[in-house]
Amino acid sequence: KKDDFQQVHVEKGVGYAICSGTESYYTLDPDNCRNFYGCVYDEHAETFHVYKFECQAGLAYDEVTHGKLETYGQLIT
Repeated sequence: KKDDFQQVHVEKGVGYAICSGTESYYTLDPDNCRNFYGCVYDEHAETFHVYKFECQAGLAYDEVTHGKLETYGQLIT
């Protein structure tokens, strides 16, 4: 659901260490399961644009399904 998460401002350089390779993808925040990052590769600049997203309280990002999980493990579709 659209309102289950919001994009959060990322300071320059924050989160960039978790993005690698040359593909765009989403990845879990290793410090907080409510957060995830969108790593968007810019082939012209050969770098990533990083976007941080924060799930609502009680939800967590599931890296396998790219969905949101309730904190006790039930997938929300």
